[in-house]
Amino acid sequence: MVKLSLCEVMVALKEEFSTEKWSRQSVKKILESYDETCGDWKKFCKFDDHCYYRVVIDQGNDRYNLVVLCWNVGQGTPVHDHLLLSVSLKCARGRYVKLGFDFPGGREGELKCSGGGNFMSG
Repeated sequence: MVKLSLCEVMVALKEEFSTEKWSRQSVKKILESYDETCGDWKKFCKFDDHCYYRVVIDQGNDRYNLVVLCWNVGQGTPVHDHLLLSVSLKCARGRYVKLGFDFPGGREGELKCSGGGNFMSG
C-alpha cells in the first residue's frame, strides 16, 4: 500500500468527495494509507490538562471535516450524537477506546452501551 502524507490525504479526500458516489470504504482506505510516522499532524496538536483539543484542518468541499483530536491520558469526550453523519477515525499516536450507545426504548428511555473497542496507532 502506498503511504500518503497529510497533504496527499487531503487531496485524495477532496477528490473522493467531489462526486455523489463517494464510499465509506474508499474513505477508510485513504485514511489507512496515511503515514502517521512522518509526523506532519503534530503541528496541529495541542494538549490541555482539563479537556481534549479539537481543530478542523480541512473542511473539504463542505462535505466532510478532517479533524485532529488530542486527548491526554485519562481524558474523554462526552457521549454525543453524529446524527446522520458517517465518522471514520485514524489513530496517529497512542490508543483510544470508542464506545457506542443506543436508546433501546427510544430517545426517552435509558442510554445503553452497545459495544466498542480499543484502537491503536499504526
